[in-house]
Amino acid sequence: MKKLLSLVLVLSLVLGSFGMAFAAPSQNFTDVSDANVAEAVDRLQAFGIVDGYEDGTYRPDQEISREEFAKLVVEALGLGLAAEAAMGATQFPDVPGNWWSAGYVNTAAGQGVIMGDPSGNFRPQDTVSYAEALTMLVRALGYRDEWLSGSWPGNFVAKAAELDITDGVRFAVGGNANRGSVAVMLNNTLDANIVRQTQYGGVGQSEWAETDQTLFEDKLKIDRYEDAVITDIPRVNRGLNSDEITFEWEVERRSWSSETFDIVSGFDFNYLLGLTADIYVNDDDEIFYVELQEREYTVYYDVIEEIDGDEISLVVADDDFDLADDYNIYIENRTQSIRDLEEAVEESNGPGLFAKVVLDRNNKVTLVDAYVWNELDAGVVTDVDTREEVIEFFRGDEGESDLDLAGDPDVYYVFDAEGRAMDLEDIDVDDVIYISEAKNRSTGDDEWYIFVVQNSEFGELERYRNDEIRVNGKNYDLNNLSTISLDSDDDIVMIDSQDGREKLEDATDEDVIVLLDMAGQVRHVRTDVEQTSGSLYGVVTRVSTSAIRDEIRIYNAEGREVVYEVDDNSDTSDAFGSMDASDRDARYLVEYELDSDGIVDTLTLLADLGDASAYDNYDEGTDVIGRSALGNRTVDTDSVVVFNLTEYLNTDSDDYLDVDEIEIITWDDARDEDGFVTYVYNIEEGDRRIKAVFFLSGMDPIGDDVYAGYMIESYRRGGDDYAEIDVYGKGVSDYYIDDAPVGSIGDERVMLFRLNADGEVRRAVIGVDVDDYNGDGFYIETGLKVTGKDGRYIELNDDAEYRVPTNALIYDEDDTKSLYNVRVGDFVDIVRENNEILVISIVEDPDTVTEDDRDLDEEGTVAASVYAVDGNTVTFEILEDYHGYEAGDREDFVITRDSALETEEGLVRRTVTSIRRELEELAEITNDVILDFVNGNEIEYILIDFADRD
Repeated sequence: MKKLLSLVLVLSLVLGSFGMAFAAPSQNFTDVSDANVAEAVDRLQAFGIVDGYEDGTYRPDQEISREEFAKLVVEALGLGLAAEAAMGATQFPDVPGNWWSAGYVNTAAGQGVIMGDPSGNFRPQDTVSYAEALTMLVRALGYRDEWLSGSWPGNFVAKAAELDITDGVRFAVGGNANRGSVAVMLNNTLDANIVRQTQYGGVGQSEWAETDQTLFEDKLKIDRYEDAVITDIPRVNRGLNSDEITFEWEVERRSWSSETFDIVSGFDFNYLLGLTADIYVNDDDEIFYVELQEREYTVYYDVIEEIDGDEISLVVADDDFDLADDYNIYIENRTQSIRDLEEAVEESNGPGLFAKVVLDRNNKVTLVDAYVWNELDAGVVTDVDTREEVIEFFRGDEGESDLDLAGDPDVYYVFDAEGRAMDLEDIDVDDVIYISEAKNRSTGDDEWYIFVVQNSEFGELERYRNDEIRVNGKNYDLNNLSTISLDSDDDIVMIDSQDGREKLEDATDEDVIVLLDMAGQVRHVRTDVEQTSGSLYGVVTRVSTSAIRDEIRIYNAEGREVVYEVDDNSDTSDAFGSMDASDRDARYLVEYELDSDGIVDTLTLLADLGDASAYDNYDEGTDVIGRSALGNRTVDTDSVVVFNLTEYLNTDSDDYLDVDEIEIITWDDARDEDGFVTYVYNIEEGDRRIKAVFFLSGMDPIGDDVYAGYMIESYRRGGDDYAEIDVYGKGVSDYYIDDAPVGSIGDERVMLFRLNADGEVRRAVIGVDVDDYNGDGFYIETGLKVTGKDGRYIELNDDAEYRVPTNALIYDEDDTKSLYNVRVGDFVDIVRENNEILVISIVEDPDTVTEDDRDLDEEGTVAASVYAVDGNTVTFEILEDYHGYEAGDREDFVITRDSALETEEGLVRRTVTSIRRELEELAEITNDVILDFVNGNEIEYILIDFADRD
């Protein structure tokens, strides 16, 4: 199917796998959405046959009169000027000689297109029926009434169908035709072959035959070059004039010809480069229309992430593509090699290298048209002065910059990320822009190409990981250019910094605006965080002071560690001054308030936890806490905040305190526990109800029931670890990970864990180290092979048979499966409770894992020890199960001149001989080593783990 594009407009390209996406809406008329009508009206307008209305509409549903249709046919026959000269008396009594359509009616009658009705009238203002329209179109091709067998209108309708005139049109023969359907039928007629007289003579001696010329070729004097590939445009070929393009087209099978033509003025043809099209040339030898071939190619406006040999990886397409045998690569208008492109990608900043990438019908790359900028050339727009032609923007955390487009470049072009030309006034605040500087190969002008991305998301920042954030349920990747502001851009910092990570924590659960870059990754996050007012309570875990500002880190009642600046005033100085900034294990309980900027402006030290004797025992089972100095106080059970610090304060004195041991619990869970407590109540307002309670000792962790589950995805939120887990018997939910780093759990893995009273995951484990759970009858086993299956029972290669309940969790990576999908011969990881399997993960066969899959874990390492050295071959004994390696396996690896070895004395001299000698010495004793980035059976890096060296 061919998609049509008028040269008076700019190509409409869409980022992504849909390639050239101008299928439905018309390029020229605002009210045409049907694909067939859009194709027709755009080409007919370019050919000068139809026009729209002054308001930019075509009105495709509006019915058309017989005289209006006669005009269209006359224009399609290239007789518009003849019609002007034919004004005057007509053969039809109902068409006066001074009527606007008289010339068209006379010309159409003279060509045998119209003949009038039986009464001799033309009925010019009657609505044309589909039968009448098809009759005129068939006659316009040269067919005569007497040649068609059968009666009217069936004979003409049948002939029109035979000639493909009715393709894409639904109609009732007697129904009235509208402007949209008429355009489609007329456009189809232009591609039909005409009939011409081949022999002249008297009655019965003349002969007529269908020719191989179409109506538009014969009557409109238009040449069409089919399936042409645009190979050169002025900006990449200095041999072309500024208004020329070159294309190749197949004259006959496997015989190609190259042609160069002028192109009509007023059209931006930069993005025709590399595309396949039917090219239309008028009798002035000017290209005036292009009909792009959707099936011949796909085009991406995308970001090149990596070059691997002759394979190109695209970010948005999320796919890899090989180079075709015949390809062109341009970087900033200059012809380059694939190695030049690889170097440019490696040196690019942010999401990667922006490029137009064209694929052929075999899905291979035939063209790369790339643009380079560094991180200083990419920013977020803060203002646009269209009169002075100046764009102001910020980039990174360096403050604002500006582009003087009137003074710096000779010429500049503005495009959106989908390749469409834009005007300067189309750029708006919060657009993300990229600037590339290049020289036009034809004119020598210094040209600036400004690419504008207008893509943003607004909603709640739900969570984040090291490399992504989630907003409104959708994940967005971060990169080294991502920035954040919590105060409407007064203070902007890089997310990839300590300050940026802390601000990202503060923005969690807030409504944010996320501006996306051309790869759909995060360029900037903005919010105006509303700080909580009133008294807050927490545990100070770190104190720092400097000449610039004082800060405290507080574990708050929301279960988050947050860094706050402390205002230097009388309401904070006494409490802050009494805290020891040199103590890395602060143990202070505080009450505090924040101002509108999120700065601590009131601070009260409730207790220094180094003095445990200051607290009274709590008599469990009541809502009253007694204290000798203050008497009894009642707990505000509706709003009280309860901290269980027992595990936190029991940390070994030689270890740092771990805030993951702090529990935020409910009063219902706390009231039945015994323990040392302190409490807070609102003295200033005379409210004697207790607002906060801190349990200091004697309270066990609440809850801690054992659960089996499947880790779907781990992430960060508010500075803490979270995970999306499918829990056996509970379903899929997001969980706070209280005391196990998410990285140690991993995604898409079976797991066991405990939940505390707040539903937080504690003591999450994977793999085989599950001793804490075995007493409860839970086990994790990995790499087992299914050797038998009978109903809901499966047999594994541990020679045991297990039942699989109907609600068992069964996964293949992140896809849920049923027991039907588990087949004999599959390898699985399982969680079982005694003899019942609760969770199954279908995994790869360890014996068929590829070397690339075997070589890396999350750290890029696998633990091993040197077993033997024979020439350039080293045998290692694997120390732990991973990616097909099993503890105890012995694997051979080859030392090459590219291998490296780091010992206690540093990096060994990089030769095969020196590495071999060092390893031969290690083979005499037991040594743990780390194989890093093993490539096939060749070692790239070996690190001796000196902590384990004998």
